[in-house]
Amino acid sequence: NGAYQGYAFAIPVNIVKKVVSDLIEYGTVQRAYIGVSINDIDSKFAEQKNIKQLKGAYINGLTTNGAAENAGIKIGDIITSVENTKVNSVSELQEQISKYRPGNKVNVTVMRENKEMTLPVTLTNIKNSTEVIKKVEPVLTNVSSLGATFEEVDKEYLSKFRLENGVKIAKLTGGKLAGVGMKEGFIITSINKKKVYSTADVQKMLEGKSGSVLVEGVYPNGMIASYGFGL
Repeated sequence: NGAYQGYAFAIPVNIVKKVVSDLIEYGTVQRAYIGVSINDIDSKFAEQKNIKQLKGAYINGLTTNGAAENAGIKIGDIITSVENTKVNSVSELQEQISKYRPGNKVNVTVMRENKEMTLPVTLTNIKNSTEVIKKVEPVLTNVSSLGATFEEVDKEYLSKFRLENGVKIAKLTGGKLAGVGMKEGFIITSINKKKVYSTADVQKMLEGKSGSVLVEGVYPNGMIASYGFGL
């Protein structure tokens, strides 16, 4: 019926071991990318493309300067194996690539114009780099007088809101900020019209200060807000 609720799917043991190893060593799962757009090959697709075989993953697109393109793989190639393990479909190719980390070199066999060739491919991460990605622990700063814990956020997170700078409120436990209606998740972009780039900026601008304060920023839902209070 097209629904998968209640079904169990087996995950290969070697992939489970890799995930556990990644979490222990890097704090996050390392996902390798080959840099291709792919199609399964059924009889209709094979007829359209004038392909004689129905097994493999058909390459219909390449990431610019990605792993596959740099290795010499071309649009129209059909990937038939990875490290001598047969690949009969898109899902099987994805399974094979998931065994590896960015920077790993694998031998990929392709069929091109009815000729088989094997090419060494150096896999990348999602950013098209061969480096492994390490989990970066958030920088947290607690300003007790404000009843708040502030968290630094990366540029990728800020870009979602078209922001160049900002610090997120990770936790509120009463205090001045909660008292004026500020909520957790609010991204502070400026304090008294001065841009905020780090938790250290927040601490420097607010802790131990006196007088009126204007805090401006945006919530994750896109709502722009400003709050005024006295210290």
